[in-house]
Amino acid sequence: ALPIFFDWETAIDNDTTVTQTVSGITATFSAPYYTYLRNSSGGGATGKYVSSDNSSATVSFSNPINISSLRTFVDFMYDSTDTLTFTPAGGSNSPVVIAVDSYNWTDVTLNWNGVTSFTVTGTYGIGLDNIVFTSDPLLAFANSTSEGLESVSSANIAVSLLSVSSNAITVDYTVSGTATGTDYTLANGTLSFAAGDLSKNITISSIIDDALNEGIEAIREMKSM
Repeated sequence: ALPIFFDWETAIDNDTTVTQTVSGITATFSAPYYTYLRNSSGGGATGKYVSSDNSSATVSFSNPINISSLRTFVDFMYDSTDTLTFTPAGGSNSPVVIAVDSYNWTDVTLNWNGVTSFTVTGTYGIGLDNIVFTSDPLLAFANSTSEGLESVSSANIAVSLLSVSSNAITVDYTVSGTATGTDYTLANGTLSFAAGDLSKNITISSIIDDALNEGIEAIREMKSM
């Protein structure tokens, strides 16, 4: 997926939190006391950023994302250097520790995957901007279960992306269950979504209408991106 970022230009200041929604993902900036949506100054930065007046701040996300980098500085009125620790939640990622200056923006490389939130801790106030991230569109079956008669020759199972992707997406699926290959034709396979596609079908073909008294049989499909 192409990288996008939370730049806070369209953010909403909710007094106790600051939120911004980008490509269907909402980021929420919070702190133990006060949060601010400010206009950038110093360090060559432009536009808006978020900051706390406390030595801790958290950014949480409505869906897991992959974060490659962000910009930060010490939000303190006097010249100062501080050590900031960025601690992620979600995925298998490691904290990142970096020294930064007051009102001198520093780019921080994170390379985290599957992050649901992260917390920044230091000594003074903390400013954040340009959280660069990617996210995979959420995927779901149109129905959690479906059923049909053996008398039909084939059946479609709809799989949908919950948001539009600007890139092609491939989805692998596996087939198992109590129904066997003598009851239908369907093997493990891959669905391909072109950019802009929202729905595709997995087709169960050649359903066998036999005379056996077999009771209810099931096909289970698992998907992964």
